[in-house]
Amino acid sequence: MIYLNNPKLTSQGIIQDLNQEVLYGRFGVLQARLISFKVKLAQIYYSHIITAQNLDKNLDLIKQEIESHRFSEFPDIQLILLEIFSWKDLEVTQAHKFALEEKLASIGPQAAIQAPTFEALNQEYGYFPEDHRYTAIYQALVPLCRKMSVLVEQQAYDEKMAYKLMVLCLDPNEIKKPDNDVITHIAKNFNQITQGNPSTKIYHDTFVTALNTFPKKDEAKDIDGWRQFVTHHGFQALEFFADFQNFKEVPKSVKDAKTELLIKEYPRAAEKPVFAEFCKKFRVKNQEFEAGLDFILTGWPKKKDDNLPKVDITIAQDGHDYRWVKLPPDDLRALYLGLMMPGCCQVINGHSRQCVIDGTSLSDNGFYALLKSKSKPQARIDDKKEQAYKPLTGDIVAQSYSWISKNGNICLDSMEWDDLRVKPEIIQELIRRFTSEVLKERQDIKYINVGTGGQTRTLFSQHPRPIIAERQKQGTQYADSTFQYCLAPEIAQEHKKTIQIMSPDTQSKFLYLSAYLPPFGELIDDITKNAMEYDLLLSNTLFQPFPSITSGQLILADFMPITFEEYQKLTIDQQQQVTTFRKLLNSSDIEQLMLWFTTIPEENQLEVIKEKAFRGNTVLHLASKTPELLKLLLDAIPVDSRLEAINEKNSMGYS
Repeated sequence: MIYLNNPKLTSQGIIQDLNQEVLYGRFGVLQARLISFKVKLAQIYYSHIITAQNLDKNLDLIKQEIESHRFSEFPDIQLILLEIFSWKDLEVTQAHKFALEEKLASIGPQAAIQAPTFEALNQEYGYFPEDHRYTAIYQALVPLCRKMSVLVEQQAYDEKMAYKLMVLCLDPNEIKKPDNDVITHIAKNFNQITQGNPSTKIYHDTFVTALNTFPKKDEAKDIDGWRQFVTHHGFQALEFFADFQNFKEVPKSVKDAKTELLIKEYPRAAEKPVFAEFCKKFRVKNQEFEAGLDFILTGWPKKKDDNLPKVDITIAQDGHDYRWVKLPPDDLRALYLGLMMPGCCQVINGHSRQCVIDGTSLSDNGFYALLKSKSKPQARIDDKKEQAYKPLTGDIVAQSYSWISKNGNICLDSMEWDDLRVKPEIIQELIRRFTSEVLKERQDIKYINVGTGGQTRTLFSQHPRPIIAERQKQGTQYADSTFQYCLAPEIAQEHKKTIQIMSPDTQSKFLYLSAYLPPFGELIDDITKNAMEYDLLLSNTLFQPFPSITSGQLILADFMPITFEEYQKLTIDQQQQVTTFRKLLNSSDIEQLMLWFTTIPEENQLEVIKEKAFRGNTVLHLASKTPELLKLLLDAIPVDSRLEAINEKNSMGYS
């Protein structure tokens, strides 16, 4: 950080330092001392050139910068920098310094910096008594503040900066000292306030941004108390001083200040101050805040991880990085993604509240988000999976609530995006890479779909409808994914010739299921031979369109008929080869299912009970008229899951 009282901010100070550091310096040869001196000047006035190694290579750039309009208000600084940076490979002597001083003298008096008078500002704000010494300090500070803004930070200038700086950093007891000592005192106090702040434009950030709103003395009430508060707590305390009207007295700590402000906006903020700060950042309304608060007070995060594939894919375009990632379970933004997208209702107290609950709570549900941030070539994000979950910075400009289906596939429930902040082709390319990466790395995932609701149609309407729409495995399926587009893969239509003997409806089912089979070309003979038996089973199974595929793979034997009596005659080894999928496929009514049910491993029985049949009826619906079957099923359900299973509704809305 450049001190306000740095002598190199004035032409006379540069001359004095030239004398001490170069001409009469104690260390190193004169040439090395000159290079070091140039580096120090470059660090102040041209911060991109800060090392001795690259200084000579950029002298032309430095010269162009010094000759620019930026230095027009300070011809003495401009002249002295041009002279010193032109000294190359020569032995600098006192003669060079004398020549430089003569040129400076020829410039004549400089025009005064255009700024309000101290008297006018003091009449407006009223902080200081009438005393010429305050006027003198103000007049000394004005050009220094102007140089700091225009020459050093190259930022917008606040014409009241010098006065604000005096209010903030001048102890009245110091005014009796010489002007230079007072300036040093002010610079030291300001440095203490801003210490630790990494900004390269700290004067701009303090006076133009944080203290743009500045209280008058009677409004601040206790300026000594505020000055101590700001000095003690540093830069972070400035926003509270600027927000003086919301405080009856000076807060005791930054924590107290934040809590006091948050309670005005969120009456229940004290229950979770950090969450309230998060909500304020995203302009969450109080009703939305309280809904989120009630949700996280019952435990957060709701899960440690989920089963959706982790991805971290970045596209750089137009100076920005667009990063498609899965949000981690503890990311609070998941509660309010709808607030970040125009026209999206995905908020913890919104119409699609259940999507938020399921996405943050269930192991097969979650959220993918598109983060937009300014590109940083020196710290590019690595696309490798193991590098994922670097800090997820940037603005969310697109998102999708997503889930794993009963068949182990992925469905993006819908795609919501801000069309003013991201182009459709960027999303389309990211999703293309996403589907390619997931299908390559996860062999158990056969299809990736997206619901047609929300804003999906404008992005993916060119994709075909899936042969079979995916059904959500956990939670409540939202209407946006009732109808879907298939993002990947494309179904090989030539397979239809092999199964054309099947009925059209069964053809669609078998084409879908073929993704779970070994390569189709290896099976053509067997499929052709047994097509009628496959057709019969797929047409008559109790579970429609077919039982869920929990193993991720199928074999042709899974489509072969088998009765329970035939199964009982098999050896134990042979029985173990009969999959749950085949048993369910061979169940054409509830009575047959109950025979097979006793052979299904206990860990899989609950999933079978949740299976849907005609009109969305679960197995419990079908067994409800037969008490002994219903009791058998209920006994198989863990106690803590029974109520959920009983309340499961069919497509008619009956449980």
